Amino acid sequence: MLAIFEQHWTLVAGDVLHYEIRQNPSPDRQRAVFNLEAWHSEWVAFDSELEQRAAEFQDVGIDPMDALHLASAEKAKVDIFLTTDYKLLKAARRLKLSFRVMNPVDFQAGGE
Repeated sequence: MLAIFEQHWTLVAGDVLHYEIRQNPSPDRQRAVFNLEAWHSEWVAFDSELEQRAAEFQDVGIDPMDALHLASAEKAKVDIFLTTDYKLLKAARRLKLSFRVMNPVDFQAGGE
């Protein structure tokens, strides 16, 4: 978070993330993630183009919600997409993406 505060990185959020946060049954967890989301400096809106790209990811076996997240990241032209979802990390390795998909711990450590 310090790098974000120092403006070395841009935190991207959007309609897909916002929807997923609201699905969490724990109000405390919702609040915690919404607090983090508040630091975003770019917002990715859901639209038909994003939906179509997500469908293409689904066609190669990506979970529907993960596909929406990847399509959002691609639309935002991110350099790095961080996730703790090991299934998504593994699946992303076989895709030809314009960005890297990493675990936050590995990212923090400067690893691959």
